[in-house]
Amino acid sequence: MKYTLFSGDSLSTVDMNQMRDLYDDLMLLRFRIIGTMTYDTIVVSKSSLRKWVKKEIRYGNDIHKLQVATAYCEDGSTRRDFVLSMRVWRESILPTSKKLTSLYNDTTDNSATIYRDSQLKELKDDLPCLLQQIKYWVADLLEMKTNGRNKRLRERIEMMSPTGDDPTYFSPFSFQSGEAQFVRSQMLPCGRTCGQAWIDVLEKVLAARMIPCTSHHLAPVIMEAFNLKHNFHLNPQFKIEKSEW
Repeated sequence: MKYTLFSGDSLSTVDMNQMRDLYDDLMLLRFRIIGTMTYDTIVVSKSSLRKWVKKEIRYGNDIHKLQVATAYCEDGSTRRDFVLSMRVWRESILPTSKKLTSLYNDTTDNSATIYRDSQLKELKDDLPCLLQQIKYWVADLLEMKTNGRNKRLRERIEMMSPTGDDPTYFSPFSFQSGEAQFVRSQMLPCGRTCGQAWIDVLEKVLAARMIPCTSHHLAPVIMEAFNLKHNFHLNPQFKIEKSEW
């Protein structure tokens, strides 16, 4: 099977067995294709990547904007930039390499708040429609407090995934499976993802023998993760846009 290998200078396509003969510390890096929920994967050597990152840092380059390579489709129509964004660091590199984690921590302020803000900027720049969907969904969650008997509202929120793999209230009415996964992976300032924080809240609510409430329990988690202002859903212009959704 062929894989794309980053050697520190360029991309090349090689067989996995060939790569194992050359390197004994391989890992996969997942890059989201800008403007989509689709990912490309390339293979790197941890030691080679570390040397390359150290060199780029010495040149004064931002560790969150290091461009591994630019790839083109065969017809030259589509460009894919493989950039070591904060998301790539947090999701692909830091969990698998102690030395690269140490280098990263020595180079930058690795706070969850900064990571959350970088995710939000990425979302606003690349997927503004998804961000708007999230706002409409959170508005639905909040409206359950005062309009919980509205049948259409309840159906939108409580619709279950056909495969049953999405947590409660991450409705397929609002999100496709990949989009729901993106929302769950969004970081909170506490360092937990939306999905983890929601599970924590659910466990506490159920342990207290309470009924989970979208407006009191889930909405605050999502609002903090996506930095949504208190009562944003009451804005008259927002209400008009949501009614046309």
